[in-house]
Amino acid sequence: MKMKLIVSRGDVLEGEVVISGSKNSSLPSLAALLLTNDEITLKNVPRISDTEAMIKIIKDLGYKIENPEPNTVTLKAGKRKSFKVLSSEVGKLRGSYYLMGALLGSINNVIIKTPGGCNLGARPIDYHLNGFEKLGATIKYKDGIYHINAKKLKGTDITLPQESVGATINIMLAAVKAKGTTNIYNASLEPEVLDVIALLKKMGAIIKVHKEKQIEIIGVKKLSGTEHEVIPDRMEAGSYLILAGTKPGNNITIRNANYQHLITIITVLRNIGLKIKRQNEKIIVTSPEKLGRTNVKVGPYPFLPTDLQQNLTALLLRSSGESSIEETIFENRFSHIPELIKMKAQIEQMGRMVIINNSTLVGTEVRAHDLRCAMSLVVAACMAEGETIIENGEVLLRGYEDPIRKLNQIGVRIRFE
Repeated sequence: MKMKLIVSRGDVLEGEVVISGSKNSSLPSLAALLLTNDEITLKNVPRISDTEAMIKIIKDLGYKIENPEPNTVTLKAGKRKSFKVLSSEVGKLRGSYYLMGALLGSINNVIIKTPGGCNLGARPIDYHLNGFEKLGATIKYKDGIYHINAKKLKGTDITLPQESVGATINIMLAAVKAKGTTNIYNASLEPEVLDVIALLKKMGAIIKVHKEKQIEIIGVKKLSGTEHEVIPDRMEAGSYLILAGTKPGNNITIRNANYQHLITIITVLRNIGLKIKRQNEKIIVTSPEKLGRTNVKVGPYPFLPTDLQQNLTALLLRSSGESSIEETIFENRFSHIPELIKMKAQIEQMGRMVIINNSTLVGTEVRAHDLRCAMSLVVAACMAEGETIIENGEVLLRGYEDPIRKLNQIGVRIRFE
């Protein structure tokens, strides 16, 4: 259902935000549940539209899923179900591609629609498919549907042309029960990848993380049920850290976040003047009268994550002097730029570089083209004069759990219409 977000700049923001479980860890973890016949439980799964879509896809395959508590997902014990992933939800959810690796690893067979998701430019799944082929799979593509199967998967060495979270995890899912040893070189070692590894090891997988971005997987015959708690969402936490800088005097406390996972964005925000301190299990952020300038490069962990680039771009419109952000991950992660310009932002895109200058923003009607674009426009709206109307605002629900309540409780004037 199409919805608008109505946002207006209010008073000083203050209060506490409790961070939910990681979207980028939950989606592959939900797929990994299909690797065992035993009952298995995931905790701290965020109730967002993307995880709900993944759960629906799994249910459509015939699996029984229960929610014994909020944010807890239990896959009941039972034999393998359908390998035909043809639900309409697949075309809406890019993370549905994790079912390729999970079902290939589980039953050596999967038929799946082309996954959907946000339009961030060219995001081919060639690395995933090449990895499957090296493990012994045969792949055919016809009329928007992938047919992937293997008589037997065998461990091998796979070198990714560039770091990829999705490809690293998908190849791991396919390889955990393959015969022999698989080595993934130039693997992604983002916190979300390591969290999926932690889950798989609890299930009985033998996985070793080596230096120089190498992951070694020794195939096992069987994986067992277990219980695993998903890590906190560093993108949600980072978004609220950034939001704290939108107005002088803002004072926001972040709870249930992993401080180490946030070191890069915390360093960037400290460098432009925000005061950030760690107090037990909380992170307290206070915004100064003025923000300084900075130059930032987006890249694989531990660089600034691409999922926070758009939010930081919006915040830097408040900084003194000229700032820049270089995006090295996605070629089309700039959908927020023309929308910010509608709000009178002094901002310019030069290839993959964004040049940002201090701006007096004015509320107007804009459009959220993707999930992170939506939050960047919320950040901008908190600094703008008047009311900002964000069309397609429902995309915010794809990655932020209960955002209106959380934003309202720290003083953001925001609502859906």
